[in-house]
Amino acid sequence: TWIQVLIAFDRYIFVAFPRRFQFLHTKKFILICVFINYLVAWLLSIPNLFLFLRTTQTNSTVDNKTTLLVAYTCTGTQVNILIRDNVTSIFRCYLPCLFIMIGNHLLMRAVRKSKKKFVDKTENNSTVTSQIQQTVSSRSSFKKERSFMSAIIGMDVIYMITLVPVVIVITAITILENSSSSLEAKKIITGLNTAYYILIFSLFVSLEAPFLINLKYNRIFRDEFIILLNDIRQYFIF
Repeated sequence: TWIQVLIAFDRYIFVAFPRRFQFLHTKKFILICVFINYLVAWLLSIPNLFLFLRTTQTNSTVDNKTTLLVAYTCTGTQVNILIRDNVTSIFRCYLPCLFIMIGNHLLMRAVRKSKKKFVDKTENNSTVTSQIQQTVSSRSSFKKERSFMSAIIGMDVIYMITLVPVVIVITAITILENSSSSLEAKKIITGLNTAYYILIFSLFVSLEAPFLINLKYNRIFRDEFIILLNDIRQYFIF
């Protein structure tokens, strides 16, 4: 998620300040950002080191035969679980989502401002004939800009829809496991666990969404993808 945050602000800086902050585009800086990203992810996982294995024994009687059932649960103290869940929710979901929204909002404003400057400068040095051509070009440019912004908003919405429910389900499971051991609570936990795996599957499927959205709305991305396919195809032509 934080890599997506870095990508959002990298695109904004590239559009808003094309001739400044050149060091941000160096390989060394990118590798440092990736290293810091994984280091922070490791630090956020430290509460998991304080979990322990809890053994629960219950007797089950069937046809006058008693069987000892042993269940093992990976858990922790209530304080540790709450810290872990809050850290996970805030730093792995809500903050990245917020920063991605802010970064893409700044990016869309920068694109509008840049295009407006270009249109104003061109119109001041144009004839009547060229103004008509520029009007047609402006409409085409607006359509491309709208498609570009729709792609960005679409990726944000899909990201929020698929990630936030996962965090909510994890938090609900943890609260129920530490607050109640009734049969009804166990049934709810079983249902939430099923929902969790379904949501995780949908989350992995949604990772294809940015590719498909850019392939449809982003002309530059689509052209580069076609070039890539042609390059790959050459390896299989003898």
